[in-house]
Amino acid sequence: MSSNEFAEWFNNPEQRAAREEAMLMSGIPLEIKARRFLTKAGYRVIRWYYTTDLETGRELDFIADKMLSEHTLPNGYRIDFWIEILGECKRSATHDFFAFDADKPEGILGLSHFPVPFYVERDNPPFTFVIGSLTSPFHHYSFPFVADKIVEVDAANFKTRKGDNYGDEMTHEACETLLSASIHLKEHHQNLVDIVRRTLFASIRDDLTSISKKMSESTPSEVAKELLKKDLDSKLDKHLTFPIVFGVPLIVLDDNRGLVASTLRGDQSVEFERDVGMVLYPYVSENIQHFRRIGARGSFPVIMCKNASLSDALTIVESGTHKLIQQFTHFLTHEPEEFMERLLVTEVEQQRKTAVESKTYQARLL
Repeated sequence: MSSNEFAEWFNNPEQRAAREEAMLMSGIPLEIKARRFLTKAGYRVIRWYYTTDLETGRELDFIADKMLSEHTLPNGYRIDFWIEILGECKRSATHDFFAFDADKPEGILGLSHFPVPFYVERDNPPFTFVIGSLTSPFHHYSFPFVADKIVEVDAANFKTRKGDNYGDEMTHEACETLLSASIHLKEHHQNLVDIVRRTLFASIRDDLTSISKKMSESTPSEVAKELLKKDLDSKLDKHLTFPIVFGVPLIVLDDNRGLVASTLRGDQSVEFERDVGMVLYPYVSENIQHFRRIGARGSFPVIMCKNASLSDALTIVESGTHKLIQQFTHFLTHEPEEFMERLLVTEVEQQRKTAVESKTYQARLL
């Protein structure tokens, strides 16, 4: 477009209005609004790219994190508790979202943790046993609606099933992106915890190796208990911080369309109850292998939220996560030695696993 053509377009109110409407339809303003809101709410917010197993670069509309609290153990070690929101934004000019209610939300939500635990260690979770089901502080009544199924319907084409009508293409695409990003982030945080744990025990590596060899027939827990009989605190670095991260997958919808609570009457006919601001959607993926990598056991919990209800969604998520942290810190305060034992058990397991892999590799060379 030449400078004269640009001036002609820019000075034409109808053409400018059409271009502004097209920009709005792209969904870009929705992404910017969501990111700015989270920034004002105290989160660090960025657009984010990550790499999948196939080395394919993928984009997430935003990732937002905030440290909710910190806790110092009696022996001096500090734990930082973070919340990490993974966000996808979806805007449609034609489709409304209909959320069919879950008949028994407790059963659906009980299949997977919410929020998603990004801190679980590889072989022996040292933390999840402490707080049990993560869903308990997020009882389903905290959310206006728990959805069993999401259906996207074109308002101008609602009488037919042609094309993408009565499907869930946008929701499915967003949930798969959030699932993929969650796997990447969980492995990233897991690696960070591995590094902190290895650094913590670096000064007692010889003791750990010696006792582990002497007790090769014992369980990792028995080895850890034997190690704890020694005066470890004087040898360990107390300046390390353990990051505990809770992940919250979130789909932000524009306010121009409906997010409609839908139920079945006694005669199995459909009733549209109300336009709700948000739903909790236990998404089920067809990619079983990826599903297992995130630790999901039947569903992957995702919040679907209209932009106007983003503040309410954050209030529910943060208050529920604070309850989890309270349970966690109560345990850490009263049973600090259990925390150290669990870390030692994981370290012994990793040491044995590495030894087996090394022997296998050497055998192949021969």
